[in-house]
Amino acid sequence: MAIRYTGEARLYSIDRDRWIDLVTPSLNATLHALGLGKSQLPQRFCQIQTATAGMTVNYNGLAAEFLNVWQPGIHLLDRQQSSSRNSTELVLDLFATIDKQKRPFLIKHLLDRMHVDFPRGWLIVHRFCHIKTGIDWKEARLVTTTIELTLQNSVRRASMTTPREFAVKVVEQLQQAGFEAVWAGGCVRDQLLGLIPKDYDIATNARPEQVRELFGQKRTLAIGAAFGVIAVLGPKSAGQIDVATFRSDAAYSDGRHPDSVSFSDARHDAERRDFTINGMFFDPIRNEVVDYVNGRRDIDERTIRAIGNPHERIAEDKLRMLRAVRFAAAYSFAVDPETSVAIREHAAEINVVSGERIGQEMRRMLTSPTRAVAVKLLNDFELLAQIIPGGELLYANRGNWNTRLRWLEALGKARFETAAAMLLANIIKEQGIEPIAARWKLSTVEQRSITWIDANWLQLTRAANVPWSQIQPLLIHTDAADALQLADASVGRLHEGLRLCRERLAWDRERLDPKPLIDGLDLQAIGLKPGPQFSRIITAVRAAQLDGQIIDKQQAIACYGS
Repeated sequence: MAIRYTGEARLYSIDRDRWIDLVTPSLNATLHALGLGKSQLPQRFCQIQTATAGMTVNYNGLAAEFLNVWQPGIHLLDRQQSSSRNSTELVLDLFATIDKQKRPFLIKHLLDRMHVDFPRGWLIVHRFCHIKTGIDWKEARLVTTTIELTLQNSVRRASMTTPREFAVKVVEQLQQAGFEAVWAGGCVRDQLLGLIPKDYDIATNARPEQVRELFGQKRTLAIGAAFGVIAVLGPKSAGQIDVATFRSDAAYSDGRHPDSVSFSDARHDAERRDFTINGMFFDPIRNEVVDYVNGRRDIDERTIRAIGNPHERIAEDKLRMLRAVRFAAAYSFAVDPETSVAIREHAAEINVVSGERIGQEMRRMLTSPTRAVAVKLLNDFELLAQIIPGGELLYANRGNWNTRLRWLEALGKARFETAAAMLLANIIKEQGIEPIAARWKLSTVEQRSITWIDANWLQLTRAANVPWSQIQPLLIHTDAADALQLADASVGRLHEGLRLCRERLAWDRERLDPKPLIDGLDLQAIGLKPGPQFSRIITAVRAAQLDGQIIDKQQAIACYGS
């Protein structure tokens, strides 16, 4: 049985069981919470075949909007439950209870939930931003269009194939063709940790050419055929999945990649991997974990342990030292003693790893809320000074080092640039950002953001004690919110200057950054010749404007034009 939604122009149909699995909360629950019957919602929003009567339908956030944003209007619908008024009129009455200034934000929120990125959606937002009085039928059409788009998008997303579903289908197709096939690596680890895997990898005894033959040349890419890896292309909603042939690796002469590989079986494939928690397989058809390396035990014991001899694993791929730190910090695991000893003994060898890979690992560590733990582990394992030029400056002063770790922990969810500015402040002060940028292969944009945040966050703490004209140029900068976040973590959100900055950042753009009263053309119009004085006059006028000393062009010219 399928549920069918009839929109104005298109018909969407999805599997009944799949719909029930995917959509929550239900329309029935929403209506019950509102004390309404189905007949009181506009019938054109959702038409369900009688064969599916009693099935639940998700309004994809519309329930939340009713219960949260539209709370002031719920009593209105309750009063009119037995009314014979047109159901669309009831929705409009409900919308009318919302403060006019909040309407554009409601529609914007709905569109954001729908991921609307086409002109029509933003036209709706634009038109609602200019509502002056009441609700007319033109607005009604916009309201109904928005809600219909929300529902259509909900059904569209519900009917999409997810990465997990595609990963199951690929395994199933391989097994039906007579091959072994299992999920491998990080997706198995994340599933056992109760996390949603970001992507799925599949391991099989099928050779690369057999994988391509099974799924077709047009649906596969030989992205790493030399290492037995074929990408199988799925629907747009599912992306692609790497299918790798079980293999054993030869020596790693460059400390990063095997010189050659030989195809093998599942056990040998598991034994070549880095850590036990990453060496497990999972059969999604039989719902079985296949564990040759005691990874399940180490997940239960919350331990990062190299598979086999840790010195050999690190000698094969030096990046594994940074990965051990990242996993330990991210999952609050301990690194087992033998692996810890091996990391310290090989720490100096991390320099054979490319700057791009080191930078990638540092971005992942510093954007995690557990960044402070990761940085401390890097120092404990003697890696910090190896991957950060001048890194010894970070912990030269024990008090400063401990303070910096507390700040990193207090930072919470933050961009890489913000966390890097906090961590690297002492180094930037002594030697600039350039050596680190070269080591981590930072982009120009990253360098500029890090140095700007580092140079200006402290000034924000003085906002309550200096003229607005000194703070405003900082708050209109693209990295202002990040600098403020760093300041909050450093001195506390209750700081008077930072509270002022947060308040001003919430202003609309026109109020935060008003148009300058005069420019160079205005000065030329009163007979001044271009020169250095232009900049001084324009700067002085701008400061006086921001500080409220002058309010129009005439005052500006009268005060500064002579």
